[in-house]
Amino acid sequence: MSPPSHLRILCFGASITAGFHSSGLAHHPYAKRLTHRLQTSLPSTKIDVEIDALPGDRVIGGRYLERLTPHLHSTTSTGPASAKAATPRYDWIILQAGGNDLSNDQTPGATYTALQTLWHLCLSNGIKVLALAVTETSHHQNPRTRA
Repeated sequence: MSPPSHLRILCFGASITAGFHSSGLAHHPYAKRLTHRLQTSLPSTKIDVEIDALPGDRVIGGRYLERLTPHLHSTTSTGPASAKAATPRYDWIILQAGGNDLSNDQTPGATYTALQTLWHLCLSNGIKVLALAVTETSHHQNPRTRA
């Protein structure tokens, strides 16, 4: 199988996607390293990686769905307005979400259900999804947030 000529990726999430580390003293989005690694591995492929990260955002009661929806498709036009066809804007969306929900007392089950909604929305629009795991969210053992 030959590599694609163009690969479009959206890294979508909250503070982890924004690159939050060192207790917020520094930021280094993983998308930078991902872009470098993909360009090295696929030298004949044009790689476009974008980031949409809103630190503190939550899947339940937050703005994930509102932020994600505009990314799902772009309109390509080759003729009159009535002939415009919706095409996926990205080949992949890397979706990191759920940590802020769990740290704000949402249950793992409710968080998982909300994540499934986001994943389904991407997939139903022809975009592949890479779901990143929820990172550790607290230092204490809270039975409500343990999966």
